[in-house]
Amino acid sequence: MKRSFLIISILIGSKLVAQVDPQGPPPPPVEMRVVHERSSIIDFPDVEASFKGGSKAFQNYMVKNIRYPQLCIDQRIQGRVFISFVVEKNGAISNVIVDKGAHPLLNEEAIRLVKGMPKWKPGKANGKKVRTRCRLPINFILTD
Repeated sequence: MKRSFLIISILIGSKLVAQVDPQGPPPPPVEMRVVHERSSIIDFPDVEASFKGGSKAFQNYMVKNIRYPQLCIDQRIQGRVFISFVVEKNGAISNVIVDKGAHPLLNEEAIRLVKGMPKWKPGKANGKKVRTRCRLPINFILTD
């Protein structure tokens, strides 16, 4: 099982830069996979949930839908917002939360972006669709 982490950088006045770490950290051994019995959310499924259309489609979604808060632009506020969310068995996005925030307006924009995403391909464990927790760092970067 190969695992990739996607880091999105949002640039104002320039272009979107996305970095995909193809190596990424190795997945945990099978015996360390975490299943939350109470909520049935799997953190490390056999097949990860993914954005329909792949990373290029994900980048296009981000570019088309980002609304960098004007106050943050005016005050040159930048930062990285770490978001976690659940991809449901039907691909819908739920339980969107900020794990580690930057400025409150950037946090709010990151939440809005994730909540507005189209349905994903759900993750799988033991050949069945499962609720999967995903984590996404979003970098808000201003350029000249």
